[in-house]
Amino acid sequence: MSEHQSESIPQLLISYGKANKAIAAAIRGKAYASVATGGQPGSALAQRFLDNPMVWGNVASLGLGAPLLPATGSMPIFFGGDLVGAIAASGAPSEVDEAAVLAGILAINATSSR
Repeated sequence: MSEHQSESIPQLLISYGKANKAIAAAIRGKAYASVATGGQPGSALAQRFLDNPMVWGNVASLGLGAPLLPATGSMPIFFGGDLVGAIAASGAPSEVDEAAVLAGILAINATSSR
């Protein structure tokens, strides 16, 4: 990848998020849910939803600025065992979204678990 191509990627992602508000909302909801639950990955939250959907029906709207979305495709970001945020992806099959966010986490020398 050339230097010019790598510089254009963040702008492309920003543009994509603005053009596809539904996907951007899903990404935000997945990441918020991961952080709001203390750093649980989306795959674990998705399973909890399947096991007990009533709980998520009651808490989904508690996210600040976005609903909490318990779905595969999000992972927490830990530095030195501290939860510092989360990253999420949406639009591809869930396993692809999850692989993409894990690659992003590893690229910044962080981990997805404590």
